[in-house]
Amino acid sequence: MCSGWISALCTLVLLHELAGEHDCDPSSSGSMSRAACSSIADAGKLTVPFTLLEALSEVRLEEGEPPTSAAALRESLVLVRPGAGLADTLVGARRKEVPRRMMLPLPKEYFVQMAGPEKLVILGWTTGAPAEGEKLSRTVLAVNLALSIRKHAPQLESRFAYISMDTFAHEVMEEYGFNSVLCEAGPCRSTDLKDDIWKMRWYLMLTMTSFGLSVLVVDADIVFLGDPTKEFARDSDMEVMTDHFFPERHLWEPWVRVEDHINTGFVLVRPAEPVRFLIADFLEENWLSEQGSVRRDGMDQRVFNHFIVRRMSADVPQVIGRYGDATWGRPQQIVPTWPMRQVSIRILNPARIAHGMNFFWRRAHLLDPEIGHLPAVAHVNGADPKEYFLRDRDVWFVDDWQERFGSSPKFLIYTHPPGQTLEGDFARLSAALEAAKMLKRQLVLPNTMNCQNTPAYRVWNLDITVQRETERGNCTFDYFSWAKNVLDTYAGFVVESGLVQHPEFQQLLEDSVAPLPRLSAWPKSLSSFGGGYDRWLDELLPAAPAVAVIQQDILEVREALRQRLHMEEWDSHTCIFQQFPHQVNVCRDDRYVGRFGKGAQCDPAPDQAACGFHGFTCCMSFWGYSEKLEIFTGARWDLPCNCGLGSSCVLTKSHEMDREEQQYIRKCCANAEQPSPQEHCMLVPPQRSMTIYGDSHFYSSYMLNNFLDGRIDPLRAMERCSEHRAGTLLDTDPSRALLHCGSMIAGLALFRGRYDRAFKWLEHLHWLRRRPGAPCPLSMETGQLAHNVTQVGIGSDWKLRHDVEQLKYISKLPRRQQVSPYAPLASPEFATSLAEALSQLLDELRPFPRSRCRAVWCCDTGYSILHYPEITILNKPSSVVMWMGMCQNIDISVVLLFVVFEIAGYNFVPASLLSSPPGKLIHCIH
Repeated sequence: MCSGWISALCTLVLLHELAGEHDCDPSSSGSMSRAACSSIADAGKLTVPFTLLEALSEVRLEEGEPPTSAAALRESLVLVRPGAGLADTLVGARRKEVPRRMMLPLPKEYFVQMAGPEKLVILGWTTGAPAEGEKLSRTVLAVNLALSIRKHAPQLESRFAYISMDTFAHEVMEEYGFNSVLCEAGPCRSTDLKDDIWKMRWYLMLTMTSFGLSVLVVDADIVFLGDPTKEFARDSDMEVMTDHFFPERHLWEPWVRVEDHINTGFVLVRPAEPVRFLIADFLEENWLSEQGSVRRDGMDQRVFNHFIVRRMSADVPQVIGRYGDATWGRPQQIVPTWPMRQVSIRILNPARIAHGMNFFWRRAHLLDPEIGHLPAVAHVNGADPKEYFLRDRDVWFVDDWQERFGSSPKFLIYTHPPGQTLEGDFARLSAALEAAKMLKRQLVLPNTMNCQNTPAYRVWNLDITVQRETERGNCTFDYFSWAKNVLDTYAGFVVESGLVQHPEFQQLLEDSVAPLPRLSAWPKSLSSFGGGYDRWLDELLPAAPAVAVIQQDILEVREALRQRLHMEEWDSHTCIFQQFPHQVNVCRDDRYVGRFGKGAQCDPAPDQAACGFHGFTCCMSFWGYSEKLEIFTGARWDLPCNCGLGSSCVLTKSHEMDREEQQYIRKCCANAEQPSPQEHCMLVPPQRSMTIYGDSHFYSSYMLNNFLDGRIDPLRAMERCSEHRAGTLLDTDPSRALLHCGSMIAGLALFRGRYDRAFKWLEHLHWLRRRPGAPCPLSMETGQLAHNVTQVGIGSDWKLRHDVEQLKYISKLPRRQQVSPYAPLASPEFATSLAEALSQLLDELRPFPRSRCRAVWCCDTGYSILHYPEITILNKPSSVVMWMGMCQNIDISVVLLFVVFEIAGYNFVPASLLSSPPGKLIHCIH
């Protein structure tokens, strides 16, 4: 019968199909009897997962009322409609004010005075000491932003302040002389730092606008390179930056990734009631970190964009968008059911208020002569690692030379010839890195690579802004390869090319520089030198210059170093498989492919993924650069994943494997020239036919909200959820997909009070779990096979009693019209026969202690019994088996109950006993 979430379905079926219009309130007229209500409540409270009980207990919260514990809720009717928590909160037209919990207790007079006559404040927020695993203090980027304002927009410094979330950050900001307001856990904010960070920008917007001020809220990874207030149109409630390259073409298109429309790292909000209520509605909708055990997306930018798209496309649109002279949405002077005007959001020019891809790679501001040599703002989103790009592009303002290099730095520079092929460029770069490791120096990366080799050269206008066809400089390796991989792989031996512009480095070029001698003047090989490795290096460069210069061809120098030091390629470079990022490229997203067809999908070319040197990954240049190139320009990112390196690297193994309920292809590579090749393996996610958007397991996602809003049916929702699990979460197991998708969608529907959609979903889920030929389902409680009594109690006393009570209840009801399209309605006679058989089984089980009997459903037959016209008995050896088979012929005249208990040293009941009459097949072997 029903178990776990299936019991919730049974309860819903009884409420919807059997109770009709009656409600479960004995005090109301026309209601069901108290006994019937009690029976339904008992059935539900036995089986609804505890995680749902916890979620429902939160839903019942009202302001000023203590929470209802999950234990207490378990004693009441489980499937309660949300009270004043989520569903009945005043939103939109009904909202009268912004709740106090959405604002911070910040000093009003302080900020009013700071805002000045313009009534504008600029705010950021930061925490202090580095978290575990972080290399730098979290305040470093925040200090860099503040220093950029001091340098490029000094007139705005008095109106800029940080909300410091701990004393460490507050003291750092005060040490630099910047405005800072301490907002510690307890007096100012909650003790949940992660939740506060998610909500902080929205708290600040609502708090400052409650003071009557406009507020520009910015992320710490932004730099001011001019005065952004000059870019405001001042015609909208919100003015925001965008991650689009060509907003006039792509804003609000449904096939782009939703988070690209509005970049929440730079948001101006004016003190108008419509936009304040909109922000409050957004926070209310996403207040909890979980809804019905479904997690909130950690990326609030994506969540906010989902929210705005829904408000723009609603039957009564409450938001319109603007860019340039164009308007998106349906502007209305009068908005029915909404007593205020629509909220307007202006998207700012991404060349002037630049996202990371437009500034750090495209340098799109150079395409507009009116902008000048720098945009007003640059956001280092989409550029990884952030510190590398800020330093390399000369927008790092923190003086940290001494902390990085100390008093005795050792650098290496070489001449990188321009105009090379991709393979030639990376062959020389890898040779230089190898030389730096052998010389124990830090390589200053070159900036003369050939940008014409990137597929983005013309479509991103790099031929105008970065490196013209006749030019040979200004192009770094990160235009082709993911910078983080190289920097992590060769950490301690590599620094950014922009370092050569640093005043300290320029001074070193004057005070402490020396070339490597000609190859013929080098010391003898290490084996005949008569000294150690370090002495050999001292002999090579006796002056120990801070900057060593390689003047000869780097390939020749690398070979000479190998010979003298008895080193080989595999001593410096590890062979590893370089995969194609099929999970990341937007041109494989189902929404994009659905719009433009399978021909537009960007699958990898044959042999594009291959073995190569660890660190060099030319299939991707994250984020927003290579993986979005094709959808916005039509140009395919077709560079070889190994950058043309590693001709000696060969694939040695490739096989599928499971690890922690995830499926991979394990690919191993080794250097074929190594005498005893050492394999290095990596786990590669299997490629799916396309990619379901990666946020589908969060409660703000397209998939979940489209189902709850009725835009997709249960079949489509299950298909998308299962494919998302396989492609993004790397779990292709259909039973786990059924388990997790089932509980996720049901939990969210019940949490939000959408019982109509919960019924449709659970009805479909019931069919999927019980249909003929279905695999044995997993328990909603434990995630393990649903037939083990020790895990979920199926077959135990309580479960059998529960089934008997349900069957007896159904048997007393008159036949009703079939509602479910998935399964025929059982007759009362059949329900009676099952109830009698289960009652007999209960009587037979009572004498045997639980410690001697473990029960297991046979999943091939018994679990699907109610949907089989007949059952074929299968004998399966098992160490612990209770087999319950229920066979019915067409007239439902026979019900067979068969139980086997295995006690050590005894055999199974032979299959020949199956010919015995009904009621005689309950055996216990001693």
